[in-house]
Amino acid sequence: VKLTLDIYSPLKNVYKKSPVILYVHGGSWVYGDKSLPEVLTPVLDTFREQGYTIISTSYELMRNKEDFNKQVCDVKDTIRWIYKNADTYNFDTNEIGMIGFSSGAHLSLMAAYSPNDDFTDDTFLSSYPSKVKYLVDFAGPTDLSLLNTTNLNFDLNKVFSSIRNRESVINRFNPINYVSQDDPDTLIIHSKSDKIVPFESAEKLYEKCQDANSNAEFIVLNNSGHDLSGISSDDIIAISK
Repeated sequence: VKLTLDIYSPLKNVYKKSPVILYVHGGSWVYGDKSLPEVLTPVLDTFREQGYTIISTSYELMRNKEDFNKQVCDVKDTIRWIYKNADTYNFDTNEIGMIGFSSGAHLSLMAAYSPNDDFTDDTFLSSYPSKVKYLVDFAGPTDLSLLNTTNLNFDLNKVFSSIRNRESVINRFNPINYVSQDDPDTLIIHSKSDKIVPFESAEKLYEKCQDANSNAEFIVLNNSGHDLSGISSDDIIAISK
């Protein structure tokens, strides 16, 4: 599958080299695309006004069977692509951050927390680093065992039914299993009203980060849904701060 990314250049030239924010979309690993969501665009445009480059990437969506490995590789290869093309696009590779939503947050956590040489796919990018400075996790699954996989729709049911060794997959693709003191700074944002990814998922990640002395902050939302629908003014203020 041909994969592409979109580059949203800085609206103002503030820095000699532009900091980069990489956006990774959600969609339950089987849906979605790299177009920026309407709720996030004003925030990202504010960063562009301050000299940041926004990159929105794609990854190979699952069709009929589970393939977390390919998706994590695709996201990590995007980071490696940023390093490879830093001079061409004037990227500051010391200032790379990630924002992931839902399943995109899961893939971002996996890409950011796993060892540099783990999860490689494109051989032309494998020699480049995959290190990022910080990560924003919006409602990401951090422990796959917490997900309710009953009553799934047709596409998701085919994917999860294809898993033969559940424990092996959970062990390999649980972000909480990769938490260490060397992880990038992490901002966790999750709503207590989330009906898709349990709030406990965020709690477990934050506890793991604390235990490992990894730098993490936790913003608890009270009223918004998984997709930030119905978000209250209090929750918007909490995120903005």
